[in-house]
Amino acid sequence: MVEKMSIKENKIRGSKCNLINLLKKIDLLGEINYSIPENSFDKNKFSKEFLSISQKGRYKEIYDCAMENKDYDFRLKDNSIMQFTIEKDTKQNIVKLRYAYYKCPYLIFGNNEAESTDVFLENYVSIRYDYDLNEYKETIHPISHFHIGNDNNLRIPIDKIIEPLEFGNFIIRNIYIKEWKELVKDLSLRDICLKSKEKLEEVDGKFFTNDERRFLYLG
Repeated sequence: MVEKMSIKENKIRGSKCNLINLLKKIDLLGEINYSIPENSFDKNKFSKEFLSISQKGRYKEIYDCAMENKDYDFRLKDNSIMQFTIEKDTKQNIVKLRYAYYKCPYLIFGNNEAESTDVFLENYVSIRYDYDLNEYKETIHPISHFHIGNDNNLRIPIDKIIEPLEFGNFIIRNIYIKEWKELVKDLSLRDICLKSKEKLEEVDGKFFTNDERRFLYLG
């Protein structure tokens, strides 16, 4: 029997709104995608083409598909994109979280809204966070984990349930170094980022056992 996830959709929605506000304040937000239902976390808001190709396609194909079909919640100034989805069981309990960041793989130019050339770069990266109650297997498939790159077998365990704001903080700190340096100079923004981690819920001990804690993980 699948357990219920303790975190609620309203908390995820609020955290996503806080991330949008943060991106605006550091001038990283390019566009909110209003072509999808507002505040929707349903994965079917994205095209069937994207849902298929994201499982097996090459990075360029995945990114191009997402841009062509506007398969994203919002686009950043450099044309990188972010996605946030929730899956529920028949009783409307959350059983899966998925957040994804796809860095724009094309050369960027322009001083205002970023424009892409057709020059494909090699230093692209995708970062995904999953929390999946159905797929958990002790010491094999962590319930809460990050994927770095396009390899679904690379899973980095974490003992927290990540929310959109903290996911965004992770992206900004590790990819947008210039913006992060300016962010931490602003004590109010720095405080927002610090508190976002403090508010995260711990993964239930049933899904993060003592054996799993004996291996390396993010905490």
